[in-house]
Amino acid sequence: MKPNFKLTLILLSLFALISFQSCQNEVLEETQNQEETINAGSEVASLMRSTAANSGTMDNILDGTDCFSINLPVTIIANGITITIDSLEDLEVLEEIFDEFQDDDDILEFLFPITIVLNDYTEITIENEDELEAFIEECTEVEDDVIECVDFVYPISFSIYNSAFQIIDTVVIEDDEALYDFLEELEDNPAGGAIIASLNYPVTLIYSDGSTVEVNSNQELQAAISTADGFCEDDDEYDCDLEDVEMYLLECVWQVESFNGDDNLQAYAITFNEDGTLTISEGSTTNAITGLWEISESDAGLVLSITELTALDEDLGGDWLIMYCEEDEIKLVHENSTGAATYVILDRNCEDDPDCSAQQVVNSLVECVWHSGTNVINTDYIGVFNFDPSGVFTVETPNGTVISGQWGIALTDQGTYLILEVGGDYAELSGEWELYECEEGRIKFINGDQYIVFEQDCENDFYCEDLQLSIGDECETADGIVGVVNENCECETDNTEFDCPELEANVGDACTTDTGSEGYVSENCECVEETVEYDCPDYQSNIGDPCENPNGVSGVLDENCNCVTDTAYDCPDLQANFGDDCEDANGNIGFINENCGCEVETNPFECFSAVEFVICDDGDVYDGFTAFDLNLAFPNCPTDEMEITFHASLADAELGVEALASPYVNTVNPQTIFARVQLAGTTEYEVFPVHLFVENCNPDPCTIGAIEDYLLTCGWIPVSVDGSDDFSTVYLDFQENGVLVAEGLGLVSEGNWELVGNASTGVYLIISGFNNQFQVFIGEWLVAQCTPTELILINNANDNQVLLQQECN
Repeated sequence: MKPNFKLTLILLSLFALISFQSCQNEVLEETQNQEETINAGSEVASLMRSTAANSGTMDNILDGTDCFSINLPVTIIANGITITIDSLEDLEVLEEIFDEFQDDDDILEFLFPITIVLNDYTEITIENEDELEAFIEECTEVEDDVIECVDFVYPISFSIYNSAFQIIDTVVIEDDEALYDFLEELEDNPAGGAIIASLNYPVTLIYSDGSTVEVNSNQELQAAISTADGFCEDDDEYDCDLEDVEMYLLECVWQVESFNGDDNLQAYAITFNEDGTLTISEGSTTNAITGLWEISESDAGLVLSITELTALDEDLGGDWLIMYCEEDEIKLVHENSTGAATYVILDRNCEDDPDCSAQQVVNSLVECVWHSGTNVINTDYIGVFNFDPSGVFTVETPNGTVISGQWGIALTDQGTYLILEVGGDYAELSGEWELYECEEGRIKFINGDQYIVFEQDCENDFYCEDLQLSIGDECETADGIVGVVNENCECETDNTEFDCPELEANVGDACTTDTGSEGYVSENCECVEETVEYDCPDYQSNIGDPCENPNGVSGVLDENCNCVTDTAYDCPDLQANFGDDCEDANGNIGFINENCGCEVETNPFECFSAVEFVICDDGDVYDGFTAFDLNLAFPNCPTDEMEITFHASLADAELGVEALASPYVNTVNPQTIFARVQLAGTTEYEVFPVHLFVENCNPDPCTIGAIEDYLLTCGWIPVSVDGSDDFSTVYLDFQENGVLVAEGLGLVSEGNWELVGNASTGVYLIISGFNNQFQVFIGEWLVAQCTPTELILINNANDNQVLLQQECN
């Protein structure tokens, strides 16, 4: 929500001064130069507001528009890699991912909801991709509305005058947003009348190239802002710092990746030494080329000088202008003896750096199957992994069973990580594994002292070599019946599978042992009795439990499993000590005080908390706006000894200023305001958020009965699963007996489904029972929208979304 920088109090003070001037003893200062006032609509006011406006250009790689910026942090998926953008500097990581391959399609997905910030600092919550695209299309970009090449050095201050040009107040501005709002109030004063203000000089401006200028008048300020365009840097230019470039060069060896666009010098590696010398080596040869290097500054930028080379002087010697610099890549250019430009790209080659990027890892893993080994599990060889682009993987273990899980690649400041989530015997593999080595056909990940090594096998992608099929493929039994290949490489037609077929049960299920006691199915498919371990087995109790000694006196078990008694209580009648927990006559929990009474601590604000204030909009047209009686925000809390005020911002609530009048009409829906609850007659207070929400009185009902009729009428197609169409060929058949049959992707599997809840609190579709690729449908799904032909589901655990469309054959 855009903060409202109100000047109402200032104007009220002005009117008070005019009305009661005869009672005023204070001597008011008179300005010496009325020409220095900042008038609404003036050129200098317009320039200042454009300078203070929120710039939407800095993050265009995210949204492609200048109209707004994305509020950080935000989590995105770029070409299949999950990264969190915490600051504008992190956008360089995203740019590197997009620039890595020139012939691929760069795909960026947001994890919604996100918040966008407009040029005037209005914040808007965007719930999905459609809302974002619609906002971008509707966005009107006005040229020169935002000045990006100059900023104010804060704080700055304004003097506020009465009509006699006497100073009545001073307003201090700490940042761009506060300045923008202040200048808007000059043009649209909510209290009416003109505001007379002047900027208190001197004021310092800083340009985008780092230089500063001090101005002492409105005329100088206007000139300084107007000439700011000359200090703007081209988006294609990069600001290289001398110390940073020196640090980059000294950290590692640098490979000549490109020389005038070809790889003629790619075999050469340059080592820059701290003493100003360098060596150029070719492969493993011992005859290194030597020379000197130095970095200096010029009007054009940083210059890398390479001199006194014992060879390659005509190619690499001379003064090179540094066009681009990052810690892993530097681009150079200079004119040779004929006047032609020569371009060189140097790439960092550190011994500890893996030789492939996060995107290359993703592309490699989904290409073929991978044999794997680890030191996490007892056996070194753990089977064949198959990584599916959908984020699901399966591994065929050495004993022929198949385990499935989920995987992903994440790029962080610390490196590239493989994220695995898997259960069963391979649960220990779950976690974050850092990329350690990357060679063609071989990838190694580490987690502390543990490792997983993958070796690629592209010759045989079949799990079941005898059948020349993979698990889940369609097959035909000896009797000619069509089925699917199961985890044991058998063609079966009955998809009812158990971890322990002989017991017709899964691991962890309840069972009855041979002795008749209750137990559970172990990993060895045996029904074993649950055992309870005690700290003190002789007592079958734990330390601190009550006990009785041989004399029949009650006590507690100590750390040595001895039953000890305590006869020296602070309060013998209560058999308790000061500070012990107790319960008063009303059942309230308290503590034993020094008078051996049970004292219950009271908190005057205990009843108050953040509240959801929901009102039904019963107008003819639902617009999301209505009047709230704020006095009803805390209906169940005692208010006789409380002074409660409501405020538009947390800062106003903390200061106790700009109280909102009741009834109050919300400005956005939903909207959060803040209640200041103060104990009457004291300075003790607490602030609580009040979330205002206007709901539609006449929503289209989505009852359990209606949704059940929709599901049973025909089949359903998951055309979109969290934005992906990977499951759009799957056919879901919801049957009356609670059985859900999923068919597609070479599989036919049975799961279970049921509907719970109601239309007012929400109807949930609960899906369970799948243990293959269809696990993506497992969970509690809120039915967010429903029509006879389309359902929108939102996962209650991770906010994933599924769009189902009816398919009647």
